Amino acid sequence: MVTLALLFARFALTLLRRAFPLDALSRGDNDVINGTFAIVGSVYAILVGSAIMVVWQGYTQTQATIVKESNAVVMLGRMSRGFSAPIQRQVQGAARTYLRLVVQEEWPLMAFGRSSERADATLVEIWSAYTDMEDRERASPLYSHSLTKLNELTDSRRQRMLAAGDRVPGLVWVMLYIGAAAKLATGSLFVVRSRGLHLLLIGVLAGVLMLSLYIVSALDGPFDRNLPVSPEPFIRAWTGMPPLEV
Repeated sequence: MVTLALLFARFALTLLRRAFPLDALSRGDNDVINGTFAIVGSVYAILVGSAIMVVWQGYTQTQATIVKESNAVVMLGRMSRGFSAPIQRQVQGAARTYLRLVVQEEWPLMAFGRSSERADATLVEIWSAYTDMEDRERASPLYSHSLTKLNELTDSRRQRMLAAGDRVPGLVWVMLYIGAAAKLATGSLFVVRSRGLHLLLIGVLAGVLMLSLYIVSALDGPFDRNLPVSPEPFIRAWTGMPPLEV
């Protein structure tokens, strides 16, 4: 992206210099160009800053959701020890399977906005363990706490799936690239006698603009390959779960 931006900047500078030679521009023209450059730069800074803030908030919220989801699975496994042996086996086994499937199977799929059907089925199995409990099991004070954690797990999973498919709208990307092109174009019109210096300044500007757009692109997809969210909370929960005690 930076290389393409540098090539575009060089092409724009050459093209605009042929259309508007230095000898044809006066000090008054330079003042007008400077004012336009400042206005375009201010508007574009607000646009890029807002985009970065939005995608960064979504990225950090996704990280928090992943920690919350993995913790809920761990707590369900621990609280299942307060129920009968069949319930313990069902909940702990399903919880361990769910963590394994999320790490090994579902994580690569989320880069394409997809989920694991087997992980979905395992979550349904955990729900079944609690909805099919007998009345004497439901009388335990751990039952209501387990349902709270199970709802927390389900909500967190839903939020994680929504984050996997959430993207910056295409219209915003069009505005970002048009704004970057306008910024480079107005910068190429400045009256700078040294062509080498002008190329250097435009190159620096192009590099900064493209790096800003790359940050937006990398943070836009929290599960893409550019800057993916780590599955470390799930890995730790999976490897840290004790073996079945019953």
